[in-house]
This record gives sequence, C-alpha cells and structure tokens, in this order.
Amino acid sequence: MLTIELIIASKVFHLTRMRQWVSIGRFKFSKARFDLAAKRMKHQAYDPKIEVIVIDEIGKLELTGEGFYDVFVELLLSNKDLHLVVRDYLHNEVIELIRSLGYTGNIVSETISVQN
Repeated sequence: MLTIELIIASKVFHLTRMRQWVSIGRFKFSKARFDLAAKRMKHQAYDPKIEVIVIDEIGKLELTGEGFYDVFVELLLSNKDLHLVVRDYLHNEVIELIRSLGYTGNIVSETISVQN
C-alpha cells in the first residue's frame, strides 16, 4: 500500500519560536522552523511505508544551501519518488543543482499554469 505524508508547513511551524532568521530578498524565515520541518521530512527518507515525498517548494534558499537544502540532498539520495514544486524561473537552476549532487536518475518536468 502506498503511503504519502504531506507536511503542511503552517501546521509544523507554529511549534517553535523565531530566533534566528534566514533572509531572501524582502522575506525572512525562521531557521528553527525550517529545522523542525526538516527533521520531520528526514524521517520520511527512512520510513519504508512512505514511497512518495512532496516538497513545496525548492527555491532560492535551497539554491544557496539554506532552507531545506540539507534534507533535500538526503531525500534525493533516499531512492524515494520526489515531487518538487519549483518556480518556472528557477527550473534550470534546480535541475543543475540536482545533477551537481550526483543524481543520475530520471527527472520529469511538468509545467502547470495557475490563473487567478
């Protein structure tokens, strides 16, 4: 049986206090909250019941080695099916990052348009 666990950031993040910040552009993120969510995500890499992991999203923070970068690398090497949300303008950079980490498997890209 396939088990998918989707961690909703807002449900995990309210558990910690904001002390250290990670900034990207005009946005600030709590380092402690990233760490807490990453700990939960890392558990998924070793849970045999979980076959598919969805990360929303891999972005500028991860491209600079911050945010979910460390757990992303671990999940990439876990042989789980990863589904990543990536902004269209970062697509090529994320593909380059994945390849630079030594991943040689298939990468399937799909563009989804969202209209308001």
